[in-house]
Amino acid sequence: MAGVNVFEVLAPGIVSTVQDLGRFGGARYGVATSGALDGFALRAGNLLVGNDESAAAVETTLMGLRIKVLRDALVAVTGGDLQPRTANGPLPMWRSHLLREGEVLVFAGPACGLRAYLAVAGGIQVAPVLGSRSTNLASGFGGFEGRALRQGDILAAAPAPDPLRGADRAFPPEALPVYASPWRLRIVWGPQDDHFSEEGRQTFVAAAFTVSPSTTVAICALIPVSDTAGTAATAPPSATAVPERAAFASSARRASTIRAPQRVSIWPGAAFWLS
Repeated sequence: MAGVNVFEVLAPGIVSTVQDLGRFGGARYGVATSGALDGFALRAGNLLVGNDESAAAVETTLMGLRIKVLRDALVAVTGGDLQPRTANGPLPMWRSHLLREGEVLVFAGPACGLRAYLAVAGGIQVAPVLGSRSTNLASGFGGFEGRALRQGDILAAAPAPDPLRGADRAFPPEALPVYASPWRLRIVWGPQDDHFSEEGRQTFVAAAFTVSPSTTVAICALIPVSDTAGTAATAPPSATAVPERAAFASSARRASTIRAPQRVSIWPGAAFWLS
């Protein structure tokens, strides 16, 4: 389906890409799923503008994205609150809006959360690769020319019905996710939990972690926070991995698997990885 030009990227921000729900069935060939990191937010944004929930949208990180509207468009912004606004003021999130030709949408910076999603009626139109429009930055394919968006890029959307008909839809407030920090995470021990001592496992579940600057779209690196006195946290000797069993055999894993670097304490002197 031919698209019509709908957005011009005036500034791409930290990292902005085209993403849908991801490409599946290629893991055995080494093809990553890619796709939106916050699938719920992408689905919600698409439904608000009348798209199929798997349509492609713009995923932007942290701050700085500036988008010029090239024709009247029905849009919705979901996900983390990166303070989207136009010249008329803040743009309420989790709600559909009619943006007029020439308006500029700016993401000023995070009030909470890290990534936001800009959905447009018709969905962002880029060539599908292996059944998905998602960007795979590491491999350089999918999305918009296999890369993050740049200044001057023009994004197209499929033709949509009269945008006025879908304006001012709102997602139920009671169903909105909470992006506030800190988070309490539930874990399920995996098949290698016996590589660590009982005291080490208890140390891990009682610990507080922060997200490392080395985090990528594929891996969330976790490091321990300092204690209340401001000194670096340390692990008890009994928390160390059993040396002769420290090398784990490769195995299949699910999303949100916690991985420990080889031969380190259960308390991460090096980071844990959430992938």
